[in-house]
Amino acid sequence: MPLPYPYIPALMLVSAPHRTTIKLEGDFWQAIDQLAEKTGIAWSEWVATELTGKPVGIGAASWLLVRCLIQSTQGA
Repeated sequence: MPLPYPYIPALMLVSAPHRTTIKLEGDFWQAIDQLAEKTGIAWSEWVATELTGKPVGIGAASWLLVRCLIQSTQGA
């Protein structure tokens, strides 16, 4: 069961090579939630999927912001 949004300020990733916390502004969490809903998945699954394509050397939060903006502007 996905964690309730918007009550979480950060996402704890335990599937990453190491534990990490991602903090984003509430507006981005809302956009991520909407993008996930459009594809019929939980926001946490959307985040995990997007992070699988993250290049080495780019921060997770930065990557998610970029992916969110790209998909939002492309009407994903």
